[in-house]
Amino acid sequence: MRVPQRYTVNHLLRLGLLSLLRYLLSFLRCYCFKCLAATFLAICLEGCSRPALSSFLEFIDEEHTAAAHLGIDRGCVVESVGQQLVVTWGLPLCFRNSLPMVLHVWVYYGNGEAEKFSYDVQYLSGYQVYVLKDSDYQDRQGIISYKVSLTKDDKEILSRSHHLWMEVISLKAFGQVS
Repeated sequence: MRVPQRYTVNHLLRLGLLSLLRYLLSFLRCYCFKCLAATFLAICLEGCSRPALSSFLEFIDEEHTAAAHLGIDRGCVVESVGQQLVVTWGLPLCFRNSLPMVLHVWVYYGNGEAEKFSYDVQYLSGYQVYVLKDSDYQDRQGIISYKVSLTKDDKEILSRSHHLWMEVISLKAFGQVS
């Protein structure tokens, strides 16, 4: 009776199967690593990151004009004095189905007036600038405080307010007090 021959390393080397197995193993390692890396990156990049809404007030004076930056004689230039409110937003990709949105800006002025502005938001990132200058700035005595809010279907998604912002309770809403 004949005993079947066992495959040893020498037999595999002769047949070239050992090198074939090495190539197959290295291919699988490389392929699995690439698949895992691609999956990890897809999860990280497509994941819903935190949306951002920022705002700041900036004074406008003769030092902020184009003439001042270019060193041009300002004798014939009418100087503007005022403030500007700059609002920027950056939304992650998971918000793209929520577009368009509305950016609401409430502004309190130094003379006690309040005003609300609304702007359409069509893109995931952008900015909006509200400028108060010259006679409007003088009449309203500047911007004291503000609040900005990003909404979709009258539901607030993000909001940010100046540190002096307070909701004002109007006595007109309660009618005449006797």
